[in-house]
Amino acid sequence: MTTSLQVSAVIFDMDGLMMDTERIAKISWIKAIEEFGYRIADSDYTEIIGRKIPDIGRVFRRQFGDDFPFEAVMARKDEHSKQYMLEHGVDAKPGLYELLDLLDEKGIARAVA
Repeated sequence: MTTSLQVSAVIFDMDGLMMDTERIAKISWIKAIEEFGYRIADSDYTEIIGRKIPDIGRVFRRQFGDDFPFEAVMARKDEHSKQYMLEHGVDAKPGLYELLDLLDEKGIARAVA
């Protein structure tokens, strides 16, 4: 049995879903971590994607040790992110504009949370 679902509205999360900020965050985290003499593998980095700041701190301290200077590294990461966005901007995620056009065609409301 197939059930038809009527969609009347779509709610988007902008950071990482509409805009390609996750790529910028990854570049910035890796650069900042390396400036403090640490290295992070891609497999370890994936543990922090989508997490809140306190959780990221716990993950990094578990990976690098209790003396990992998380707050200082995070401040450098933020600086790198801002500088990257100033120099290069932030790209929309692939397919975003086509999806928004489709929602317009279908008369489906949308919002950004």
